[in-house]
Amino acid sequence: MDPYELCPCGSRKKIKFCCHALYGEMEKVTRLQENNQPRMALQLLEKLDKSHPDNPWVVTRTAMLLLSDSRSAEAEAILRAFLRKHQDHVFANVLYGIAAYGAAGYPEAKRAIHRAFRFGSADYPEFIASLATDVGVSALGQGHALCARQHLALALRWSDAEQRKATFRAIYELDGNQSIPFVLRGPQPLPTGAPAEGLPEALSRAQQLSSIGCWHEAAEHLTSAAGGANPSAELSHTIGLYRGWDGAEEAAASALHQASAAYADFETAVECETLAQLLDRSLAGGRRTYLAHQFEVHSVGRLLTQLDAAPRLLRLPISEDDAAATGGAITARYMVLDREQPAESTALSLETAPRSLGAVTVFSLDGGAEGPSGMAVFSAQEGPNADVVSDLFKTAAGDAIKPEGSVQQLPQGPGEIDFSELFETLYFDENARNPDVIRVIQEQWEQAVRDTWPQLPQPVLGGRTPRDAAGVPELRVALAAAINVLDAACAQRGMILDVAALRAELQLPAIAALRAEAGTNVSMLSFAECLRIDLATLTAQQVDPLTQRALLMRHPGFAYRVLTHVVERDDVADDAQKQMYYLVLSQICDDAHRMEESLRWVARGQATVPEGPQRFEQLARWKMRELATRSNVEPGAELDAVLIELWQTFGPKLPGLREMLAQTVQSLGIGAPWENAIVTASDLSAATSESWSPVGAAATGGGEKKLWLPEGG
Repeated sequence: MDPYELCPCGSRKKIKFCCHALYGEMEKVTRLQENNQPRMALQLLEKLDKSHPDNPWVVTRTAMLLLSDSRSAEAEAILRAFLRKHQDHVFANVLYGIAAYGAAGYPEAKRAIHRAFRFGSADYPEFIASLATDVGVSALGQGHALCARQHLALALRWSDAEQRKATFRAIYELDGNQSIPFVLRGPQPLPTGAPAEGLPEALSRAQQLSSIGCWHEAAEHLTSAAGGANPSAELSHTIGLYRGWDGAEEAAASALHQASAAYADFETAVECETLAQLLDRSLAGGRRTYLAHQFEVHSVGRLLTQLDAAPRLLRLPISEDDAAATGGAITARYMVLDREQPAESTALSLETAPRSLGAVTVFSLDGGAEGPSGMAVFSAQEGPNADVVSDLFKTAAGDAIKPEGSVQQLPQGPGEIDFSELFETLYFDENARNPDVIRVIQEQWEQAVRDTWPQLPQPVLGGRTPRDAAGVPELRVALAAAINVLDAACAQRGMILDVAALRAELQLPAIAALRAEAGTNVSMLSFAECLRIDLATLTAQQVDPLTQRALLMRHPGFAYRVLTHVVERDDVADDAQKQMYYLVLSQICDDAHRMEESLRWVARGQATVPEGPQRFEQLARWKMRELATRSNVEPGAELDAVLIELWQTFGPKLPGLREMLAQTVQSLGIGAPWENAIVTASDLSAATSESWSPVGAAATGGGEKKLWLPEGG
């Protein structure tokens, strides 16, 4: 250690003029750390603390060693005592925020975390970036999407080059997470209008606090400055976003409801109201409650035999992750159905398809001679379903379980948005044909959109149904936002809702297009604004980031609109990019059950495959894409033609393809059409030794799997 370096105690003085008396001991502690001897370093620091009490270097170095040993609570206690006497010590405040977060988490340690942000962002950016990242990841796990993304964006600003890669990847994954409604993903820009007259100083201070992640304090400052007066729309909007970024969803929803009521601009009001309605749904009061019943098992073997015999209890495979998570104790898992599966797949309809009512899990225990052989737990949503599941399970289990059990309420996971009032969980067994499954899913979606949702009373509409709210002036904003919430539910299922048509049907204004100016940064628009963008006003430079955002966010309606625009322009995408966009458009249409349109995009992609050394494999991938689509409609001559062409033209040269085709016809329950086809010369040619996968050999295939995996059913 150079005595003329700045003292590591944080005083901003040189060691020679600060902690020079500890110079030799500092070097010893440093060497012990470098030699991976943290315990000896701590012992030496304990001695130094007695001889030099409250020395900043001793305290902060001790705290760092405790933190590195996952002893956050001890570090927090030491730092808290030190900060009572030295409350402005920069590094101690930074470490205190880290220790408090490690000991209590967020939001319990919010005050300490925000002190760390205020004190350390200039001098210790790498520490603050790491702390903000931890808070963001934790907030995401708790279901606070707005809070998570804003903390990650904050961390990105303070990260070094290596941290920045990991943080950007975390933001990328959050924005592409389809389990989060699209409105809650991506940036949420603050309103550009003046929040309130006479509050420039308050606004400036709030912006300063916001810039360092102290959103609670920023919101409190604006709320206090506004006093008892009715805040402007922009002020309420700003406070609402600050509250959301802070993770206070209830307060955020309240402020955003207030902003939507005050905005004169209809679309901005609808955007605020949409955010508010989704936040309302994520709150504890808007989540479903599940009941978990636990029973001791006398004989696990007898219980499994009896449950296997119950026709409405379906045994499911156990994943390796589940087995590992329970230490191998999990023995069986069952889905409880409300009815038996139809004997014939063609008999499937929305009325006959089984619904999932709950689950049963059986664990084996080593209870010894006197203890239970195992434990069985069944869970179901609180209400009539729980009673049905209870009766089914107890009847099937019989004397294999102890009759008296215990029950526990399990709230739905934090932040989860529940749409079960629109879409029940349907079950289809392995014998159900793809065309029948898709027909039933399509029936369910159409019924939900055309019949169930329009007649469903909603609190945001004052207890009225959407049909009853149509034409009521004071409910226009709430009704338009409710349509957006419905769109979020449909988008999670890969379905494309015609929002414009539904607004017209319910007597709402047409969607106001948002024109892009030459200087518009489309990457910083909220996603609600992206949905309204007039694509014809975009420059070639603006189209690319918007296209990438559409592919990332995976809102099917928006991606469909952007990609169909892009493939018709000659100034924004080359032929290779258009090939990928045709592929994604086909997958979007598949997921939305628009099979005929999907096939048109496939045909367009096949027709534009360029000449060159990759043409054969690219054509093979397009034929496999066509096969995937045709497998979802009734078998016929077109499907047979694709199978024969793949078998005869591509099968001899692509190892593994014929085995895949044989499995495909077996799963479809049809005969192999190539068995009766004329054998061609190419069919007899030797296969190459190179292995090949129809979706893994090029960027287009890999992109499809990453971007457009079908979501459930």
